[in-house]
Amino acid sequence: MRNSFYCREIRAGPRLGGGRKMRDLASSGRRPGFGLPLGIRKAVIVVDETDVALKQAELAQRYKKNAALLGAGDIVVATVPGSGSSLLSTLVLELGFQHLDQYFNTLQEDGSVETDQHFQAIRKRMSGYAQLDDGTGAEPDDQRARFYRCHLPPDGFDLDALHGVVLLVRDPRDAAHSLYQFLGKLAGRMPGAPPLGTFAEFLGGPGFDGTPPVSAWSRLYRRWLDVRPDVRRFAVVHFADLKTRPVEAIADMLAELELEVAPDRVTRAVDRSSFETMRAHEDRIAGELAESDAPDLRMIRRGKVNEWKEWLTPELAGRFSDPDLIAVAAELGYALEGARR
Repeated sequence: MRNSFYCREIRAGPRLGGGRKMRDLASSGRRPGFGLPLGIRKAVIVVDETDVALKQAELAQRYKKNAALLGAGDIVVATVPGSGSSLLSTLVLELGFQHLDQYFNTLQEDGSVETDQHFQAIRKRMSGYAQLDDGTGAEPDDQRARFYRCHLPPDGFDLDALHGVVLLVRDPRDAAHSLYQFLGKLAGRMPGAPPLGTFAEFLGGPGFDGTPPVSAWSRLYRRWLDVRPDVRRFAVVHFADLKTRPVEAIADMLAELELEVAPDRVTRAVDRSSFETMRAHEDRIAGELAESDAPDLRMIRRGKVNEWKEWLTPELAGRFSDPDLIAVAAELGYALEGARR
């Protein structure tokens, strides 16, 4: 994937779209680049719509290739944006496992893995990746399993070959609101970009997969839950558990995946992945970033459980009343029906 962090134009290689003049979408009221996955939205300022379509096709092929090359020893971490991926990836790295990412990495047929250096500023913000990249942290030493984080449905993965699957889930209200908060700050930095709008407007617009965020949440998890019988090992990890009972949550995940890790290593990984530690790391790194790398934005924002209780109104509650969402959420342990503050 050829993109840089947050607010730079896609530059590597020939410009997509044959060097056409970039279209100013501000007058149209469209949010530039929001038809792209989250990783590319972080990079695009304003792009021609044909450029977006070409980039989407390019990314789809890349993700398809990565999925096809995963097999024995690989664990797919399926999740939606705003659900605690930064936290879980840091924990996995601190446990000694390799952690790959849909956006950061490209898998090759010879077994090698390429890391997109245009994501260096993002990786620096995440303590686990930062220590791996700058050499201050130990290389992953547990070769039994490799984790691969993605926002993809199960199509294209060889489910029989995988070591297992982890669903990383967060209350859909908090997941959607966390993504909205991040994108709102991002849009404010993008020259010529219209405001993100209200949260209600965001919920009615395209989410990370091009459909409204609420339906995107229920559809992704529904599809993975449907293939659960086809997967050898299947674990559901809740963001709330990672925050309130992290040692037990990680121990439960490892047990479901049939991976034994010494208890003292789990405790150490949790200590090194606390919100305070990760936020302090990002605050320190932000002071070293160039303006083009958006040093004022934070990936580690609040890390709060049940934040929805602070902002949910009857009107917004209605946005989370879709029967499919309620059913999938209930299966994952969230009671949405009739929920108010």
